[in-house]
Amino acid sequence: MYYARQRPFYNINIRYLQCYTSLLMRADKLSDDKLEKYYNLMIKMSAWVTESIDKYNCFLA
Repeated sequence: MYYARQRPFYNINIRYLQCYTSLLMRADKLSDDKLEKYYNLMIKMSAWVTESIDKYNCFLA
C-alpha cells in the first residue's frame, strides 16, 4: 500500500487560472472591462508558474 509522507502541494494559482480561462470561454457574455481584467490576470498568473506540471496545466487552460 502506498502512503505519502507529506501531502501533495497544489499551486492555488493554477486553480485561479483555470477559473479565469473558463470565464474567457464565455467572453461574449462579459463586459469589456471584465474581459480585459480577467485576460490581464490570466497573463500575469501564467508568468508565476514555475513547476513543469503547472506549466503543462497552464498550457492546457
